[in-house]
Amino acid sequence: MAQKIYGRYEIGRKVFKDYILKSFIGKGVYGWVYLVENRARKRALKIFNEKINWENRDEKGENRGIKAVKDIASSHLVDIIDYGETFLGESCVLMEYIRDNLEKEIERRGKFKEEDACRYFLEILKGLRDLEKYGVIHRDIKPANLFLYGDTIKIGDYSFVRCTSGTGGSMSGVFGSPVYSAPEVFDEYYSHAADSWSAVVIFFQMLTGKLPFSGTTALSIMNAVTNKKPDYIAGLKETQKYYGFFEKCFKKNPENRFQNIDEIIWEFENITSFSFYHKREKQQVSAHEKINRWKETSEASSSVNSLYLNNASIKEQSRITINDLLQGTSVHCPITGMKFVYISSGSFIMGSSLKEAKRKRDEKQHCVILTKGFYMQVTAVTQAQWKKIMGTNPSYFTNNTDDCPVECVSWDDAQHFIQKLNQKNGSNKYSLPTEAQWEYAARAETQTPFYFGDYLLTTQANYDGNQPMPDSPKGIYRGETVRVTSFSPNKWGIFNMHGNVLEWCQDWKGEYPSGSIKDPVGPSSGSNRVIRGGSWGNYAQSCRSANRGRGLPGYRISGVGFRLVLSV
Repeated sequence: MAQKIYGRYEIGRKVFKDYILKSFIGKGVYGWVYLVENRARKRALKIFNEKINWENRDEKGENRGIKAVKDIASSHLVDIIDYGETFLGESCVLMEYIRDNLEKEIERRGKFKEEDACRYFLEILKGLRDLEKYGVIHRDIKPANLFLYGDTIKIGDYSFVRCTSGTGGSMSGVFGSPVYSAPEVFDEYYSHAADSWSAVVIFFQMLTGKLPFSGTTALSIMNAVTNKKPDYIAGLKETQKYYGFFEKCFKKNPENRFQNIDEIIWEFENITSFSFYHKREKQQVSAHEKINRWKETSEASSSVNSLYLNNASIKEQSRITINDLLQGTSVHCPITGMKFVYISSGSFIMGSSLKEAKRKRDEKQHCVILTKGFYMQVTAVTQAQWKKIMGTNPSYFTNNTDDCPVECVSWDDAQHFIQKLNQKNGSNKYSLPTEAQWEYAARAETQTPFYFGDYLLTTQANYDGNQPMPDSPKGIYRGETVRVTSFSPNKWGIFNMHGNVLEWCQDWKGEYPSGSIKDPVGPSSGSNRVIRGGSWGNYAQSCRSANRGRGLPGYRISGVGFRLVLSV
C-alpha cells in the first residue's frame, strides 16, 4: 500500500512524467521538494504551492527566471532538467539531485580553515558570475541553497529567481533569509549586488564561525543589517586581513559596493593567493621532491639543454602543488629566442553567451576542464624565429622588422617548422595549441568578448578600426602587421591574442559538445583546421576570444600565422 506524505502525493507513484516519488526532502516558503527516480536516475522535484503559468512572457515572472537558468551551461549551477505540471496539475521543476549542502558543512565545522573558506567563496562567486552574465538574480543565496558537488559548489533552489535588465529594480515583497539579506532588500529593492552581499556574509561566517549581523528576532536582525556595522570583534584575528574588503562589501548603499562579480574577484585576488579560474592540482609534492624530479627529467632528456627556467620562486620546507611551483615561470628556447609562460590547469566556459554581440552559431557555450598545465608562447612566431629554423621568410610584410609575426604560412608549414624545431631540441614537446588551450589563454580568466572587455580599440590591438563592435568608436586601419609586442599583454603576459595575425590551432574544425568536457582535442578528422584570433585585416567581431575561423591545411595568406605551446 502506498504511503501518504506531504502534499497530495504517495511514495512509489508517478508524480511527474515517468518519475516515481521516492521520499520527502524538505519544505520551503514556495512548496515541497521530493526525491524522485526514473530508471535509477535520482532527481529533485520541487512542487510549488502556487500555480505558475509557464507560457507567461512577463519579463519579471518566475517562469522566465527558471527558463533562463535552464538555458545556462554552468558547472556551478544545479541543473534544471525539466519543468511543467505534475499529474495533479501542480507546477513543478525537475532538478539535478545533490545530497549535501553548505549549511550542513557549516554546522559540522563551525569555523573553516582560511584556505577552505576562500576556496568555497570563490566557488560561490563562479556561480553568481554565470547568473549575472545572463541577467538572472537568485534572491536567496544562503548555505542551504549551496550544494557540495565534489570540490565544486553549485547554486540551487530557484524559488525566488528572477530576470533583470542588468541594473536591478524594485520587486514586491521581502525575499530570502534576513541574516543573509542586503539592506535594500528590506525596502523591496533587489539587484545582483544583493546576491553578492549574501555571498560575502557566507564567507564571513565560514571564516569566523560567526555571522556579521545577528539578532534574536527577524526584526532585530533586519535592524542590524540596515543600521549596524559588521561584528568584527567576533572574528578579529580572522577578519583583520580582509577588513577593507568587508568594509567595501558591506556598504549600506549598493552603489558604494563593488558593482559586479568581476570587481569582487579582482579585489579578493589582490589580498589572497587564490585564483578564480585555476584549480590547484590535487597531487601534493614537497619543494625538494619537485626539484629532484625536474632535475632527473632534465638529465634524462637532451631537450633540457635547449630550455632554461626563469623566475622560479620556491619556498623551502613547504608543501606546494605543481601549479604553485610553475605558475608565473617562463622558459626560453635559446635556439630561437621564443619565450613561453606557464599556464596552470583549470576550467573555464568556452564559447560565447547568447547575448554577445556578433556571436556565431558555432560558439555554443560549454565547460572545458584542462587537467594539465602547459607553457604558451607569449607572442606569435616572429619572422626572425622562423628564419632561424627554416632559413627563409615566406611573409608578405617584410619591410618592417623581423619582430613582426611570420605570415603566409599554412597549417602544414607550421607542422614542418615544429618538426624541425623538435629535432633540433631532441624532443617532441613543441606543438600548436589545441583550440581549447588557445581560448583559455586568450581569455585569461575573463568571459567578455575580448580580454579588455566588451569592446576592442585600435590602441589595444591591430585590426580594421573602420569596423568596430556595435556602439564602439571607430579607430585606425593600419593595413599591415605590427611587432608582436606592440600592445599590452593580458593578465598572463600573453600578447596579441586579438588581431595582428590569425593563428593556427591543432584541431580539425568541428561542432562543440553539449556538456562539459576534459582536455578536448577536436574531431579525429575533417576538412579544415581551426584558426583563431583575428588579424590586421579583420573586423573587430572576428577578433573576439570565442570567434572560430577555419582553413584548409594548405591555406596561406598574409593574415595567418601561429604560436606554439610547450608541454610540461
